Amino acid sequence: MSKKLLEPAIEDLHNEHKDWISDMQFHKDEMKFFEDLLSLNLPKIKTDEQKAQLEHLQNKLIYFKGELIDKFLHDAKVHEFNLEKALESDHYDEDDLYKDHLKYRDDFKALHRDILDYKKELFDFIISLK
Repeated sequence: MSKKLLEPAIEDLHNEHKDWISDMQFHKDEMKFFEDLLSLNLPKIKTDEQKAQLEHLQNKLIYFKGELIDKFLHDAKVHEFNLEKALESDHYDEDDLYKDHLKYRDDFKALHRDILDYKKELFDFIISLK
């Protein structure tokens, strides 16, 4: 298949990837806000159950911030580099490129969904402290 025919499709993948990276960088910044939010609400925590829930939320926060988001950003940047190389090259495996992209799309959707679930859990906890 001609490079010119595939270029718009690869450019779309490239743009989608840039959006994912931007979203994950935003989520990483959000994690600092969540950390501050938990710290601000420490004086309201009275029961052992609340302490356990706080610890659970802090552990998840560390896991998102320190592992999942950073790993996704690293892997996405590597794949982004491969997409850029494909745009510049006449020789690349179209099937592998799209298969990789679909895997990253699934990873992004799952991580994004997990972060949204975490936010709901966090805000429900904060509201329960009032």
